[in-house]
Amino acid sequence: MRSDQFIEDAMRAHSDALFRTACSMLNSEEEARDATQEAFIKLFKSETNFKDDDHVRCWLIRVVQNDCIDRQRREKRVAIDLVDPTEPDAIERLIGDRALLSQSEVELDEDHFLWRHVATLSEDDRRAVHLRYAEDLSLREIAKITGWSYGATGTRLCRACKKLKRLVEAELKQRKEEDREKIDKKTIRDVPQADPHADLRGRGPQRDDADHSGSEGRASPKRGRRSRGSSRRPDGGEDGFACA
Repeated sequence: MRSDQFIEDAMRAHSDALFRTACSMLNSEEEARDATQEAFIKLFKSETNFKDDDHVRCWLIRVVQNDCIDRQRREKRVAIDLVDPTEPDAIERLIGDRALLSQSEVELDEDHFLWRHVATLSEDDRRAVHLRYAEDLSLREIAKITGWSYGATGTRLCRACKKLKRLVEAELKQRKEEDREKIDKKTIRDVPQADPHADLRGRGPQRDDADHSGSEGRASPKRGRRSRGSSRRPDGGEDGFACA
């Protein structure tokens, strides 16, 4: 059995990682805490000779994962599948609260869209992605924890990342199209609308002047014929030049 100091050091170093791992597999924080606590109880009773702290961490994560799988089997369902990946708090429900997430190596954007896509992967692909990118474990460590071969671990991660790339690219494309539509709609709204009555209002007085000028114009030739010496042009000489 381990000393109390050994267990305290292990809890201080690995509790957060174990809780995140449990949350990534279970849909209950209470269950995740129970699984985390159970792992340290097993560590206390274990007689395994650990080489270093990394060995302890891998051992604990493997214990937590096996415990979570047993809990899932007892409930006859995969609890994580009940989380709607489109919900804003999906990543918190899958991996833990925001405070714990901030301690991981994973960089998340505001809406966590990358991890929502992770939630749509198969259970094994989710485990691989979580251990590699949330817990920063090496391929060999993941293989040791999961029981997969080294080659199978690398293949699974490669396949999962390709799926994620397709999903993310599709979402980004959709977002760009939506942004373009919003810009187009805004542009249409900002274009000044022509007043359908503006021309009529502008033409009214002009038609009156034209009619008035027209009547004068019809009389002008007669006056012009009477007095050829007049310098007045038929258009009233409005350009300021005398008729030739």
